[in-house]
Amino acid sequence: MSLRRMLSVLLIVIFILADVALADNYFAKTTGSVTVYASAKTSSKKLGTLPGGTWVYLTAQKNGWSRIELNGKVGYASAASIKKTARAVYVKNASATIYKTTNINSTRMEIVGYGTKLNASYVKNGFIYVSSGSTKGYVPASSVQTKDPNTLNKTVYIKTASCRIYSYPTTSASSFTVPTSAALKCTAVYNGTWCRVTYNGKVGFVKKSEVSTSKSVSTASNPVSGKSVSVDWFKGNIQSVFAVGNIATVTDVYTGISWKVKRRGGTNHADVEPLTAADTAAMQRACGNDFKTWARRPIWVSIGGKKFAASMNCMNHGECNIKDNNFDGHHCIHFTNSKTHSTNKVDPDHQAAIKIALAKG
Repeated sequence: MSLRRMLSVLLIVIFILADVALADNYFAKTTGSVTVYASAKTSSKKLGTLPGGTWVYLTAQKNGWSRIELNGKVGYASAASIKKTARAVYVKNASATIYKTTNINSTRMEIVGYGTKLNASYVKNGFIYVSSGSTKGYVPASSVQTKDPNTLNKTVYIKTASCRIYSYPTTSASSFTVPTSAALKCTAVYNGTWCRVTYNGKVGFVKKSEVSTSKSVSTASNPVSGKSVSVDWFKGNIQSVFAVGNIATVTDVYTGISWKVKRRGGTNHADVEPLTAADTAAMQRACGNDFKTWARRPIWVSIGGKKFAASMNCMNHGECNIKDNNFDGHHCIHFTNSKTHSTNKVDPDHQAAIKIALAKG
């Protein structure tokens, strides 16, 4: 083959390669003010001028020209003025699956929740190629948006017990527990019912109903140390020490968990309410499966500088005065020889629990 022939073939190959469209529609930005033309030549019609920093799709390159798309319109601009740039996109649905290929039947690489920031490189067959940490793959274009929904910056506090943070806004997602009264940073709200939160570097979702912008603070003293004492409900001074309206610290004998209660009434025994939502949550943790049942539990009641052996049931019932403690009603605390309201008799199970409290501390 002659040298001329070889050069001719080489030029044809180079031209073909240069004229091939990019395999995908890449995210790109204008590097400065750029004129857009109807075709890849300056003599063609001018479609307009784009300011620097404008996002476009880069769909092809040829001989120093870039074919770009913006809002469904196609034009050409100098290749030097168009730079491929990864773009931030955010999950707009409850969750989005990152697939290995542009096929929902391919391997699922990761599931990410609402508001998750992804770095997007290009669009292909209705999917966007993204990276999330070390995970790379494709998400359906319909599951993301360019607007960042994380516009909130509110500190919220867990107000219920056994609260879980889910990886995305559904109770079927993987989750982990957080302690009561934990401070979380809420960055977005999904569907009006879920808060997107961060906690100790982890991101997840908690039900909006389980958090509050105000932190519940108990005002009673810490549990009293030392030996507990038994005091007769009718013959001792406990009714005056633990008078209606007074606040005491209750400590569960079996778990050692403490919380605050306020006496609201009671004649045969003390009718009490957890002081705050945080105190209700602590009580629930202590009671476990006994919570909101009539099970008797040995407790110590710290008030007036003394630790009294006592017993309580965990059932919420009757009326209440405190409306924001997440405990609908009140529960009962018994001391030595106190009686139930219904029978007007000393309850042997409560008395047995008081003896356990006395023996253990």
